[in-house]
Amino acid sequence: MLLAAKPNSLNHTLDNNALIIENKELQLTLAKQQEQNKILANELTKTEKLKLELSTKSAILETENASLKDLNIDLAQEKDKFQSLYQEIRQERELALQAILQDKNALIDSLRQELATINAASIKQIQDISFGINDSLIQEKVKAINLQDKIGTLSKRVQELALELQTAKRKPYE
Repeated sequence: MLLAAKPNSLNHTLDNNALIIENKELQLTLAKQQEQNKILANELTKTEKLKLELSTKSAILETENASLKDLNIDLAQEKDKFQSLYQEIRQERELALQAILQDKNALIDSLRQELATINAASIKQIQDISFGINDSLIQEKVKAINLQDKIGTLSKRVQELALELQTAKRKPYE
C-alpha cells in the first residue's frame, strides 16, 4: 500500500507543481494586465483631458465664429449703406456739373451774341463815318477803335469761359 500511495502522491505533487506554475503564470499575466490597465487608464485620462480642452476650445471658437458672422453681416450692411450713399452723391454731383455746364454754355452764347451785335454796330458806324465829315470821321474812328478793344476784351472773355468749360468737362468727378 505504501508503494501504491507513492505514485499517487507523485501525481498529486506534480499536479500541485503544475498548479503552482500555472498560478505564477496567471499572477504574472495578472500583473502585466494590471500594468497595462494602469497605462491605458493614464492614456484614457490624458485623452479625456485633451477632449475637454478641445471641447472648450471648440466652444470658444464657435462663439468667436458666431461673433465674426454677426460682424460680417454688420459690415456688409454698412458697405451697402455706403455704396448707396456713394451713388446718391455721384448722381447729385453729376446733376450739379450739368447745371454748371449749362450756365457756362448760356453765358458763352450770350457773350457771342453780344460780340456779334457789337461787330455789326461797329461795321455800321464805320460805314456811317465814311460818309460824314472829317471830324466826325476821326471821332467815329476812335469809337471804332474803342469798340475793337471791347471786342478784343469780350473775345478774351469768351476764350476764358470756353477754357473753364473744357476744364470743368475734364474733371467731372474731382
